[in-house]
Amino acid sequence: MEEPKFGRKSWSDARRKHPRFRTQPLHDVALAVKGPYLRISNISMGGLGIVAEGVEDPGKEFSAKLAIGKEKFDVNLIQIFRNEDVIGCQFKEPSEKLQKSIEKYFETEILASHLNRIDSRPALNNGQDKVIFFHGQNNCELLINERNGQICYFSVVVLGNCIEVDPKGTLVAGERIVDKNVPSKNGVFLFKPSEKPDQHILTLAIRFILGIEGLTPEYRQSLVQIINDNSKQLGA
Repeated sequence: MEEPKFGRKSWSDARRKHPRFRTQPLHDVALAVKGPYLRISNISMGGLGIVAEGVEDPGKEFSAKLAIGKEKFDVNLIQIFRNEDVIGCQFKEPSEKLQKSIEKYFETEILASHLNRIDSRPALNNGQDKVIFFHGQNNCELLINERNGQICYFSVVVLGNCIEVDPKGTLVAGERIVDKNVPSKNGVFLFKPSEKPDQHILTLAIRFILGIEGLTPEYRQSLVQIINDNSKQLGA
């Protein structure tokens, strides 16, 4: 059986301990560093990304005030990298209260995400393949490739974090990468695999699938079962 021509283009480098959430725009999250609040491009349990445009270098280590909705936190950050788009920072000893607030924020974003079903054609128009593609707000997507009535591949993108199962039944988790120099196609994207999936991401992916109104109960049950069965191989 020929493998579906949808899915990831692997990036084997840049492993990350904490999955990085990407929402565009990132609603109700901002960071103040000795001045007005700055825009945040992404956030995770382990750190955040500051929109770099027009921002002076905050230093290798710095203190700031982080606002998540109506909550405000004093945080200590370590600058890990900077490019033309983002200043990547790691939290230094984040509090349990902060991490719970981040978790609650993204669970709320998942529930608020609206998806549209987009018609997409398989690579081979042989009458055997079927492609189902849902695209939503905040970098949330679902792609299913079906052959002869069986799901042979699918990927779920949850707030920029991806989980996919290939035709061999292998589950891979990682981070979706936005690259301005790479053309974007439905269901095709750059991808950084992680060494071990985060259980929180798997849980969010399942909640996301169960909340897709345009997906039949049979599809929901099958996808959730596949994630639960295959996540064991990665120790999640």
